[in-house]
This record gives sequence, structure tokens and C-alpha cells, in this order.
Amino acid sequence: MVLALWDEPSNDLFDYGRARQEDSGIEIVRIPKYRCEAALLSGEVDAALLPTTGLLFHAERFDALPAVALSSWRYPPAELLLAGGLDRPVAKVAFDPNYPLERLVAEIVLTEQYKHAPTFVPVDVRDAIMEELSGYDGVVSARDAGKGLYDWTQRLDLGEEWYELAGYPFTWGLFAMRKGEAEADHIRILRDSLSRVEHMREEVAANATERYQSFFREDVRIRLDDLAVAGLTELRQYLYFMKYLEDVAEIPFVPIEDDSDEGEDLIRWS
Repeated sequence: MVLALWDEPSNDLFDYGRARQEDSGIEIVRIPKYRCEAALLSGEVDAALLPTTGLLFHAERFDALPAVALSSWRYPPAELLLAGGLDRPVAKVAFDPNYPLERLVAEIVLTEQYKHAPTFVPVDVRDAIMEELSGYDGVVSARDAGKGLYDWTQRLDLGEEWYELAGYPFTWGLFAMRKGEAEADHIRILRDSLSRVEHMREEVAANATERYQSFFREDVRIRLDDLAVAGLTELRQYLYFMKYLEDVAEIPFVPIEDDSDEGEDLIRWS
């Protein structure tokens, strides 16, 4: 099974763990997050980690695989950078259109947690220079602005802000295949491969940059457990009430007979 992962540090735990396993049954390719959906639809890969919005807004195209996901209490690459902090109105925020999920989380945090009413403007954030961003009250960063790209008054970790608002970790990505193609063996291979990396957190953290060490040790979560599902439910409800969804859409998980021994086995971690 060829699996697409994001070419950013947040996915290193998955990739590192798989690389240490012989005959895992998975070949991994690392590509930009925004390319994963197209790579999956075109048949370039068999499965991919998709941003959660891809499953919510395009449920007719994909099946989400159970048992595993990418969620976290904090999330270093997703930040909201504010020019003047939260003490003054945040009216105009720049965001990279390739990263709609981070932009939606920023909107939820600003409107629900801090009672601002921002307008979000698509901008090529990575290539923008500070002079071009001087008219904005904030910038949504989805590609690790910790490298010093911006030096504004206040930086909010969107994963941490979501947790303070909703009380659950935020589920950033779900593993998916094209609609109707997932089989029990695919689910089992992915679950078994990723379940083993739980024991490699410290090893991955020791080889990570300082910015990601605590993320790998304490914050990243790879089980699609009750907490991750509860966070997904909160997100669906927010998107419905904000009129991004026509109803509280269900995540299109691969159908599993709940009362069957095989179904229970597929979602059980070893």
C-alpha cells in the first residue's frame, strides 16, 4: 500500500516508525498537505492522510479508515500571528488558501473564544514580505512560522486554543482511501504499522528540532479514540452553525459491523 504523508515535521512520527519496521506493507511518500487529496484521487497513491476538511466537504469521494488519525493538544505549525494582540479588534486576517483547515480553526477561535469578527483574505503568505502584510491584523500560518518568518506581537497555537475552547484535542488529519476501495487488510496494515510507533516517541523527539520535541513527547496523538472523535463532533457542529456545512455531516468512515468479531478486531490496538 502506497501511503501519502505530509512533508512537514508533524508527520515524522508516522514516517520514522514505519521506516524502523521490516515488511510493514506500507510504502510512504511525503508530499505537501494540499496535494494529498489530488494524489489520492488520481491513483498516484493508495491511501493518504487528508486534512479533516477533505473528508467533511468531500465525503462522496473518500472513505476514512478507523483506528488511526492525527490529533494533538498543541500543534506547532498551525499558528495565528497577531500584529497588535487580542486587545484591539482583529478585523482582517491573511491566510494561505492551500490550508483551509487552519483558516477555519482560526475563525472558530477568534469568533467563539475571543468574540472578534474577522474577514479572511487569501494571500500567498509564505512569499509575502512584511510590508505586504502591514495592512492585516493577523496571519494564519500553516507552515511553521517558527523559523522567524514573522515577528508579531502575539502568537497563538491553534491546537492549544482549540483545546481551551472545546476541551478536546483537535483532529488535523484522517487516513483515507478512494470511496469503495478500502478493505479489512488495508485497515489492519495501517493500524498495526502505526500502533508500533507509540513506543518510539522519545526516539523521534530526541532527533527533532527543539520546536517539536515536546510535541512528539506529549502532544501528538495517533489513535482515533473517543477524545479524537469528540473533537471531530465539536468541529462538525461549529461548521454547521457557521453555515459551512448544510447539516452536521458524518465523517465517511469505512462501514464496519459493530457487533462482529472482525469489526472489533479492526479498531482494536495491540
